[in-house]
Amino acid sequence: MFKNILVATDGSEYSQSAVRYAIKLAKECNAKLTAIYVINVRGEFGLFRALFKNADKVLENEAKKILFQVKDLGEKHGVKVDVVFRKGIPSNEILKLAEEIKADLIVMGSRGLSGIERVLVGSVTEKVIANAKCPVLVVNRYV
Repeated sequence: MFKNILVATDGSEYSQSAVRYAIKLAKECNAKLTAIYVINVRGEFGLFRALFKNADKVLENEAKKILFQVKDLGEKHGVKVDVVFRKGIPSNEILKLAEEIKADLIVMGSRGLSGIERVLVGSVTEKVIANAKCPVLVVNRYV
């Protein structure tokens, strides 16, 4: 069914659910799985980067740690996972990579922003859903 799956992760509870589901799906479909982590150059990460001298290194190390946890989990379940780390606007980078690797499915967690933040910036998931050229599977909770 699916041959090339992209899963977006940020280490949150919802993205971890998406990762577990994407691994299961990739195994069932014998699909290639790619995981992406994007350091957000805007918002709270942008502020963190502006305030702390070594912020980029700290954020990169955390991103790589999360990606390699995804890779290890995939291998534990017999699924090879390619990992990609980028800096930018998360929705844009996810969509770019989906096109680059010719993903036929994007898997993401649902993590709702609330109040004024959602009105002003929307969620990464909403932006990907609205602009993806392939189906997007949103995982709420998966054990």
